[in-house]
Amino acid sequence: MDRRLREAAGLQALADWLDARRTCGHDWNVDLATRRCVPCEGGVPPLPREAAQRLQTAVPAWTLDDEVRSIRRTFRFRTFREAIGFVNAVADLAEEEGHHPDITIRYSRVTCTLTTHAIGGLSENDFIMAAKIDRLHAALRGRGGDGGQGLLDPARGVP
Repeated sequence: MDRRLREAAGLQALADWLDARRTCGHDWNVDLATRRCVPCEGGVPPLPREAAQRLQTAVPAWTLDDEVRSIRRTFRFRTFREAIGFVNAVADLAEEEGHHPDITIRYSRVTCTLTTHAIGGLSENDFIMAAKIDRLHAALRGRGGDGGQGLLDPARGVP
């Protein structure tokens, strides 16, 4: 398929996706972190590049991969215990939402990667979870960055 056909197909996919969002009454001004993930059993296409890029603006710290199959962010902490506390909080959030990130821990760094495996690419759920993880991180850092009280330390319990 030549470049023009690929671009036309991508634009049509974006137009179809935007039409579907308008039909469902999607409000672009709603904070993604306030939305809920919806179960995805497959049967729907992954987000087209343009839609993923548009949603990515709501979670600018997350990086969209070249194939538009996943988004990723690395979080840094002062200690390994804080990193594990964050991972445990993300695990609880993922269970609540029914949408689970791939998580890699490297001492005081935690990398979260989001993709919707059932469709082999990105869905709105990935961006909703990214926004929720960002909000969780900000809340925990706000409480944990208080002179070393270690509120992200799992031995003290995650607030």
